[in-house]
Amino acid sequence: MRALIVSVGALLLAAALLHIANGMTYTLTSLRLAGDGVSASIQGLVGSFYFAGFLVGPFAAVRAIRLVGHIRTYCVFAAVICVGVLSMALVGDPFAWAASRFFMGLSLVGLLTVTESWLNERADVAYRGQLLALYFIVMYAAQAGGALFAGELNPWTFQPFVIAAILFALCLAPIALTRVESPTPPEATGFSIAKLFRISPLAVIGAVACGVLQSAAYTVAPAYVLASGFEAGDVVAGFQAAVIAGSVLLSWPLGKLSDVIDRRSVLIGTALGCGAVSVALALEAAGGSSAALYALGAAYGGTAIGLYGLAAAHANDWLEPWERVGANAGLLILFGVGAAIGPQALGLIMDAFGANALFQTAALICLVVALYGVWRSFRRAATPNEDQAPFVAQARTTFVAAELDPVYEPDRQYSFDFDGDGYGDFDDRPPHRHREDDSLEAPPA
Repeated sequence: MRALIVSVGALLLAAALLHIANGMTYTLTSLRLAGDGVSASIQGLVGSFYFAGFLVGPFAAVRAIRLVGHIRTYCVFAAVICVGVLSMALVGDPFAWAASRFFMGLSLVGLLTVTESWLNERADVAYRGQLLALYFIVMYAAQAGGALFAGELNPWTFQPFVIAAILFALCLAPIALTRVESPTPPEATGFSIAKLFRISPLAVIGAVACGVLQSAAYTVAPAYVLASGFEAGDVVAGFQAAVIAGSVLLSWPLGKLSDVIDRRSVLIGTALGCGAVSVALALEAAGGSSAALYALGAAYGGTAIGLYGLAAAHANDWLEPWERVGANAGLLILFGVGAAIGPQALGLIMDAFGANALFQTAALICLVVALYGVWRSFRRAATPNEDQAPFVAQARTTFVAAELDPVYEPDRQYSFDFDGDGYGDFDDRPPHRHREDDSLEAPPA
């Protein structure tokens, strides 16, 4: 394992620098817009443009890698993201910021696609799960650290944006100097959303809901924090860092719990827990205490963002191994759709009904997910525990990260059932006989 860490050390350093800068820009954008008195709907518009770029970025990244290779693609996206953050320092108009954030979101996914492609190339089967966990720790710790650092800076000056641009530029050094051989260009993996819904409708609903709930915490929640009487920028930064920390601390225990009891029950309970936290935030249960606000933020992040990992794991219970990478790519698209729509919609609701309407709406979304999960429980029997795929934390970054799943076998050529015999064309394992979608059901004996 030590040799593996050494071999990917440059990639992890680049990922750390990238996520520190990204965490900074999240917080700087929120502080500046909220501090300038920009309406929540416009703040949401800027956030929606960022996640729209995040949604289309994987397709642009795969095409660019195939045209010019990994390192040149990385250099191009690094240059674009640096231009984006510096343009935000030069032009303070929120609509110009929306355009900048779109290209920053697109470029960030491009950078992550290159990084995760290299990590996947270096990941030995025996250590893939450990490498995935290490990558998550680096990613979330760096993002939370960047948010906290930005809270100590003045977003109305040029300095913090220059620092973020420097960090984005420094990501180039480890990648450009790496001696790791460039991996095979990734495939633009896809999976029919309609088929995914037939196989696991609860996973589809959970992924979209998680996109809405997470994007709210990163984009329009700072307006709620300031409206609740917290004036200091470091409190806003602390709230966002707490959301990130909570997602790390709770996702794994929730996932492991779902390995031993009905996964849907854990998902339903998590949605209800997120709804309860949202109600507490809507009622301003923090009572002016920043510590209480951070605790609620961590609980919100752990439950809201934890929904995605549980949804993906629930879908994997009903999927064959050769389908999982494509299906996880489909879930990422659905997550991106929710994240792109959520900030603008929630911003409009906040303008119409007040800042507290943000978490009132979040509570309603959680209730809908929970009730839908209960309804699905009566529609289909639970997957037996022995048939469940083991929980693996899912990155909400690019489809390439799904290939780090320890269940995925890179030396096996996965495919769909083209010949209609009920088995994957390059796999001799029988498909799940208990799932509702019968497109891969083995013929009767």
